[in-house]
Amino acid sequence: FGASILFVTMSVYGYFTKQSLDSLGKYLMVGLIAIIIVSIVNILVGSSLLQTIVSAAAVLIFLGLTAYDTQQIREEISYDDTGRSEIVGALTLYMDFINIFVNLLQLFGEKND
Repeated sequence: FGASILFVTMSVYGYFTKQSLDSLGKYLMVGLIAIIIVSIVNILVGSSLLQTIVSAAAVLIFLGLTAYDTQQIREEISYDDTGRSEIVGALTLYMDFINIFVNLLQLFGEKND
């Protein structure tokens, strides 16, 4: 429930904001690449603290990407009549939501060690 509220809030913000999120999108993509690299390193190290930090950062990055992607989809749909933008946009937002959900589960889920 929490993931859906966060997702809808950021998606509505991205849709209705007049401010361009293009510059933010570049930083978010760099952050996403950094999270992927740190996650691979954490597989080798196995630190639970690092996993918690990565999960918290991933939630923030994917919330920003949700707003950015929503704004990009809104702009693409205005001049694309083929329907491809809707499909790619839906898949992009779906991946944003799934990543928010999974990382929230990693943060707040019960750990049985």
